[in-house]
Amino acid sequence: MKAEGLLFMSRTRPTAGNAADGTFQITLLAMDRMRPNQVEPWRITWSGEDARAFWNTSQAALTPGQPLRVVAQHLQGFSARHIAPEIHAHAISIQLAPRSTECTRHQSPQPQATA
Repeated sequence: MKAEGLLFMSRTRPTAGNAADGTFQITLLAMDRMRPNQVEPWRITWSGEDARAFWNTSQAALTPGQPLRVVAQHLQGFSARHIAPEIHAHAISIQLAPRSTECTRHQSPQPQATA
């Protein structure tokens, strides 16, 4: 399953470093604004050279509320005691979206079946 849509950076700072196999990796927490008073957290991991290039050019812009256009796969619901449920996913691509009133409209990630 794959999803595409607009998410918004949370207050949690993204992290970057090397995975166990040495591959560069970013992990960020973003929010899906489902309704005016309802958000769904997404923990997104992105690995590889595209992730490194994005991090190098966009790190300073990854501030709370920054809109992101995300294409992700391997979606998995995760819930643990004392932690709000969240979606875990692996990014295929992430791009900064403009901070405009149009971006604040409901544009949830839409699941798409993949072959």
